[in-house]
Amino acid sequence: MELLADWFAAATSYSGKWPSDGDWPWLTRRYKHVTESMHCANETLLSALLVLLGFEKCLMTALHGEAHDQQVYDWHCAREQLTAYPEQQRKFDAVHALYNARRSE
Repeated sequence: MELLADWFAAATSYSGKWPSDGDWPWLTRRYKHVTESMHCANETLLSALLVLLGFEKCLMTALHGEAHDQQVYDWHCAREQLTAYPEQQRKFDAVHALYNARRSE
């Protein structure tokens, strides 16, 4: 969460506005580079948090490029990546539950 707070603060400081989905150039350009040295479970959880916070389009562009076919975050596939990490999987499930609750509002 601290990492995300830093990213939001930096984006707001540099651009003078809060980032929006589809309009966060730094995230779409740098996400893969920044997360390549992260443990895979942490990167998966970070991606889920970005989707929960409403940045799915930016994340999908960052992961797959501008002309990508995959426009929706694959929660099932992401969860499968965490089977060896039960604590991260528990956190992921909590994020996914919040995402589902938010969508049903």
